[in-house]
Amino acid sequence: MRRFLMPALALLAVLSLGFSVGLYSGFKKNIVFESIVKSYRLMNPPEPVKGVQTVDLDMTDRTLLDSTLLPLHQREVLVSDAKGKPLPLLASAHEQGDASIILAEDGTLFRLKSHSCPGENCLKQVGRLTRTDGSKLDSIYDLLSVEVDGGREWYVSYGQMDATRYNKQFMVSHISLPAGEDALQPIDPPLFASRPLSLRSGHSARSGGGAMVYDAKTDDIIVTIGDYSLNGVSNTFDGSAPPPQSLDSDLGKIFRINRKTGESHVISIGHRNPQGLVLTPEGELISTEHGPKGGDEINIIKDGGNYGWPYTSLGAVYSTYTFPETPPSHEGRFGEFTPPIIAFLPSPGISALTYIADFHPAWDGDLMVTTLKARSLMRVRRWETGNYVEQIYIGDRMRDVDIVEGEMILTTDSGKIILLTPVENIELARTETGLIANADVLTNCSSCHNISNPNSTQDAPHLRNILGRHIASAGDFGHYSDALKGMSDLSWDRESLERFIRSPQDFAPGTAMPPVDLDDGQIAELLASLELLR
Repeated sequence: MRRFLMPALALLAVLSLGFSVGLYSGFKKNIVFESIVKSYRLMNPPEPVKGVQTVDLDMTDRTLLDSTLLPLHQREVLVSDAKGKPLPLLASAHEQGDASIILAEDGTLFRLKSHSCPGENCLKQVGRLTRTDGSKLDSIYDLLSVEVDGGREWYVSYGQMDATRYNKQFMVSHISLPAGEDALQPIDPPLFASRPLSLRSGHSARSGGGAMVYDAKTDDIIVTIGDYSLNGVSNTFDGSAPPPQSLDSDLGKIFRINRKTGESHVISIGHRNPQGLVLTPEGELISTEHGPKGGDEINIIKDGGNYGWPYTSLGAVYSTYTFPETPPSHEGRFGEFTPPIIAFLPSPGISALTYIADFHPAWDGDLMVTTLKARSLMRVRRWETGNYVEQIYIGDRMRDVDIVEGEMILTTDSGKIILLTPVENIELARTETGLIANADVLTNCSSCHNISNPNSTQDAPHLRNILGRHIASAGDFGHYSDALKGMSDLSWDRESLERFIRSPQDFAPGTAMPPVDLDDGQIAELLASLELLR
């Protein structure tokens, strides 16, 4: 028995020691842990992308969308995978005529012909982008179309981890459009690659910035790089100064990259997560930037500017009501902090922007900004002494905005491509097909319900998107009757709404909805108006 006891005890001691070392290394993430993980990852590289997935399209016409100065015609194309899951869409870039290329989160490319929507030629797959080794791209940010000598050159910005997955670089590569809808298209080797950032303390992949514009005067690509949350506020960083303020790091910067040589230089520093970028016809470079808790910004980018992050912000640190202000650490070119031209409090989750031109005289010359959290467009008008912002509720998290052949194209996290065009006959929009501000029959509803935005009142749920919405489903309203709650698995349609309007108590006994004194014509007008509350 002793013959087996000693080896067993020795084996148990070795296993215990190994477990203890492994447990300690896992908690501390020391060199032993990293060596084991690196070895495993190097022996198990990412699998090649096997093919382009099948997608389904759902095209709908949402009729009218209201704004203060301009009624709009709204159409939508919903892109879903074979399992019915919406495919998040990141960016849109003009190709030619009414054609644009749409880039999805997984690298799938589509060709949109907006004038053909809805219709079978509206949207077609044109393949999928992969890494040079055929594997999936890690984090894709933006797609850029450059017109050169009558043709088009294409570029993509993305973040890429190395084989160990402990380091990451921000990159910009030239791409060729795939030859067919089932084609896999490897991207070209990087035109630009940032200095590596360590992932040992974690990072936020969505805080990489990545917005691109082309400057035809210099043949430069201008690109934003976020701080990946390595700023000392959201996460820790290496070095004596936070990366957005350190000239030894490429994070939190805006770069110019020569399109032919790849040579680059820094334009500005002190950025958090600049997700939007536009170059106006007057030559102004304008960016949008995520702030912390409040403090989303629109900035005029000047060469040599320091935009302050993370030393200053008009927002506050999450879970607090203050921001730890720090004086500038640079003199000369990057000295002093440049304030934004607009700051948003609370933060709408600002994303992309474009300069409005050749769309409609009511809006031309303004900026159009998309948002994520607010699910709204922000139309920005500027003048010498100030500006104003109009919020236009859409209902989807929007990643990009572009204007092509008189149509505004929005790409969304929910897999929708939203197309907006001005209503040609504005007088028609003021008649019985009326919009919110002019629909007299809705005036009675607005005494209890909010018809302008998706925020319920104390007395009644809001009416935005009421057609097709589940009954008793407004999340910010808590006073539904038991009868309506019992119908929550059903959706409002014209028939059920008409029954409810004609006799609220017969439809839902116990409801707080009072009887309405409307004739058949007024009820028909009300139902038509409710369809417009999108």
